[in-house]
Amino acid sequence: MLSHHEQIRITSRGLSRRGFLHTVTAGAAAVGTLNLRDLMSLQAAELKKQGKSMILLWMNGAPSQFETFDPKPDNAEVTGETKAIDTNVPGIQIANGWDNVAKVMNEIALIRSLTNKEGQHQRATFQMHTGYIPSSSVKYPSLGCNIAKMLADPERELPAVVSVGQTEGAGFLGVDYEPFVVDRPGDLPQNVAASANADRRPRRPSRRDQPQAALLEGLKAGPQPGSQTLPVR
Repeated sequence: MLSHHEQIRITSRGLSRRGFLHTVTAGAAAVGTLNLRDLMSLQAAELKKQGKSMILLWMNGAPSQFETFDPKPDNAEVTGETKAIDTNVPGIQIANGWDNVAKVMNEIALIRSLTNKEGQHQRATFQMHTGYIPSSSVKYPSLGCNIAKMLADPERELPAVVSVGQTEGAGFLGVDYEPFVVDRPGDLPQNVAASANADRRPRRPSRRDQPQAALLEGLKAGPQPGSQTLPVR
């Protein structure tokens, strides 16, 4: 467990990234007794005040670390034709082709030490989404649902978690923290139906639209007998 003096430091600009990573490292070294939910609970009140959102881009099938953020310039057998370029942070290089990212590396928390012992992609993906290895007896919540449990406003009217495509869901947290899933383009999300009173007739132009509508109809009809036309220059 964390020692009594370990805490996530809050600065005038908000949550300290260095302090958070320091606490995460300390927690990991303590035989894994603290998980992400424990760490977030330490500063839940402060995080709620900031009112920020998190966007997770899960890039299935994306380029490997060698072609993105962890090139191996001294190992040509691994990197192939990929070259390393300098960033605006001394000592940090990333793969060529990411030149704009290299210019703002000081705004990015780059983690290269993350590993996984799972040899099967589906099991490893589950662990990355939830923090746990798959279990037949426990349905674990995803990262977004965990964050919603700790930080979301209980009086919210909009979903605290939105998922584009299927995800692991809220698990044992319950339906209150299930993500709002937007799956197939053109299809309504689950448990959403069109209003029975929806007016399906073509929308009639309002008074504001009538001059534009009349002009459009005139253009479609073309010149009429007796109408004035402008000479072509």
